[in-house]
Amino acid sequence: MKTIKRIAGAHFSPKNIYNNILFFLVVLILAATCFPTMGKEPELIEYEVGGRVPTDIYIRQFDAWQKGQIELDLEVDHRLAALENPYDPTERKNSGARYNWDYAFFEGKYYSYFGIAPIITVHSPIYALTGKLPNISLTCLILAIAAVIATALAYREVVIRFIKKPNLWLFLIGLAGTVCASGVYLGVLCSDMYYVAVLSAQTFSMAFVALAVRSMREEKLWARMIMLVLAALALTLTVWSRPTVALMCVAVFPLFIEFIFKIRKDTLKDGLLTVASFALPLIAGALAVMWYNNARFGSPLDFGANYQLTVSDVSLNTIDLKYLFSSFFSYFLCPMWQSEAKPFIEMQRIMVLPKEARYFYADRACGVFAYGLPLGILLYPRLALIEKHRGERDVWKTAMVCVTAVLALGIAFSDFCLGGVNMRYVYDISVILAMISAAVLMNLTEKSEGYEKPIFGVLTAALSVISIWTNVGVVETIRKVLS
Repeated sequence: MKTIKRIAGAHFSPKNIYNNILFFLVVLILAATCFPTMGKEPELIEYEVGGRVPTDIYIRQFDAWQKGQIELDLEVDHRLAALENPYDPTERKNSGARYNWDYAFFEGKYYSYFGIAPIITVHSPIYALTGKLPNISLTCLILAIAAVIATALAYREVVIRFIKKPNLWLFLIGLAGTVCASGVYLGVLCSDMYYVAVLSAQTFSMAFVALAVRSMREEKLWARMIMLVLAALALTLTVWSRPTVALMCVAVFPLFIEFIFKIRKDTLKDGLLTVASFALPLIAGALAVMWYNNARFGSPLDFGANYQLTVSDVSLNTIDLKYLFSSFFSYFLCPMWQSEAKPFIEMQRIMVLPKEARYFYADRACGVFAYGLPLGILLYPRLALIEKHRGERDVWKTAMVCVTAVLALGIAFSDFCLGGVNMRYVYDISVILAMISAAVLMNLTEKSEGYEKPIFGVLTAALSVISIWTNVGVVETIRKVLS
């Protein structure tokens, strides 16, 4: 009995080799799960400059670079170019103009409004090594595995920052729940141009979180500086994947500010070098992003989303407060629905809108709270109260949780107003919410006393299991749709 209690009460220590072996085994299992989830065959595609270019929009952008241009090498129908408003689907239909679906069309040329991070980090290295290019399925598989690893490392660092002695088993199941709430498996199942962007954004946003938080416990100045340079690069690549996800990364900044204040007390030189190692490459990255935007669309802050040739004129979408509840329901509260087939839950296409609402894009989706684990953030006030009674108030941790909540609400509202509802958009906010919520729940389990302690322990495990179950339901729903 004592042995069972000792095993059940084991704590995760970042310096314990056996704990780390268990951690990496779980990461390996989560990464390996990407392979049976794949919906399409991954392969390398023959490519030659001047030859036939596959229809993959990322390869077309790569091809454009090889030809020394930014615009895509695509023929433009003269009827499309002659339209007063080519973004109006009714005008396009009435004119009979041929056009490339969901490409950006600007000043008579085709562009890709999708971020270029996957081309820089996946397509270019593979082409340099093999002379071939990955199809979308292989690109998604590579990015999904990278996203699992980056998410696991970010989760590990956040838990270490939040909790002195996290329960080992809650730590591991919370890791699985966090990865399942991230959208990795749906991305590798769908394997389309949209999920290339989602998986790329998750990979680099989580790499940023892992590097930034890890740097704050690094005592060697040179190692810390290298981590922060890489963190700035990862954040830049996040912007070049999906800019809204980069906004969620601001959740880490309160911890960074706290760390700078601590360094300044020791030595001003270390503080300045630490700030410079992050700020300077980040500024350089921001300038590169703005230069590329300006070269394509004539404005440093224009990512080209308004020039999509899609189901509606995206430029007409505006932020409107009357959609506040609709966005909250769609991105947070929308549940999974009962199904007769395994796993007995599924997504549906549902949208709650006020009267006289404009057009919204709507697809099958569920809110982040349907994953269970993100609900943990709602219990942070209880954790703050416990820490106050124990004399352990952590202002910066509180700031991080509050900033995360505000960012999630703001991004959900913005995504809803400017786009609509789709699981891809929900994943903009889900992974960081799940990660911080898992840390909150484990912290509650560690610091609470009496009857609350086992309750919070069971709740952490239960919500993590719900996250895994919901992920299976989401994947199976789309698998049925695709089949």
